[in-house]
Amino acid sequence: MVGQNLLCARAYPVAQGSLDAARGHINYSRMHDTPLLPQEPSAVASSPGVAFLCPNCGRENSGDYCAGCGQKRLHEGDLSLGHAWHHVVDEVFHLDGKILVSLKLLFTRPGQLTLDFLEGRRVRHVHPIQLFLFISAAYFLFASVSLDLREVFPKDRTPPQLMDKFAARAAKTGVTLDEYLVQRNARIAPPFKVIFITIIMLNGVWLRLLFRKHRRYLAEHMVMALHLSCFGMTVAFTLGWLRVFHVNPWVTTPLMLGIAFAYYLLACRRVYGEGWGLLVGKVLALQGISTMIGVTAITATIFRVLLH
Repeated sequence: MVGQNLLCARAYPVAQGSLDAARGHINYSRMHDTPLLPQEPSAVASSPGVAFLCPNCGRENSGDYCAGCGQKRLHEGDLSLGHAWHHVVDEVFHLDGKILVSLKLLFTRPGQLTLDFLEGRRVRHVHPIQLFLFISAAYFLFASVSLDLREVFPKDRTPPQLMDKFAARAAKTGVTLDEYLVQRNARIAPPFKVIFITIIMLNGVWLRLLFRKHRRYLAEHMVMALHLSCFGMTVAFTLGWLRVFHVNPWVTTPLMLGIAFAYYLLACRRVYGEGWGLLVGKVLALQGISTMIGVTAITATIFRVLLH
């Protein structure tokens, strides 16, 4: 014990002298209006047993984080490639593990992921916004949105006035009508994805109107909408690729709507606790509103792409 005290007594003047030197340098820099270079305070802060002056706010601290602004203590090698790679690998594997757990719960127990978040069981799962951004990125990059405008506007069932407008636009670009429609197919896919995600996100507003007696705050319904949108994008992603393998769209579309309806119904039952009879009507209303807005937006997008 005596030896430890003597060692601390000898180390204290050294630490205090370094601290006073750093403090004096900061004051000198402020008097002469010269910026303090980050590497100067970091040299003091890099010693783990020494108090440091935060280079961000100038407050004296003894821990690993500044008590004033929260900035982390600087250490030698913080900007090295090895240090950065360590953090990247750690964050990626940590996030992937949580995503796998969250996705499993998302698909196997509709609404449970939302309920866990609202009731405070959050550490075990990915945050709803993180999960939404992850699945949105996968949806934008890999989802297949296949649409043949020649099937949407068949020559024998499309009004002649409309076909004449399409033909005039094709003539201006120097291609045939069929070639023009094929070219425009590629321009429709990105707006379709944006429309799809936007419509699902609007479900938060409709959920607030339909279930306001069960959950008071809009944010609670937005969490539900985020999780519903994650499931919806996954279903659309899967069925979109089934269509690539020439599965009849008259089969895939009702299948997608049926799966979404069943999932929404079970999720709303678990989160809101509504009775089955009233719940079916509300979920049908939710899907009806979303479908109406979606058809309107998609139709407007198609005509804008074809006529502009």
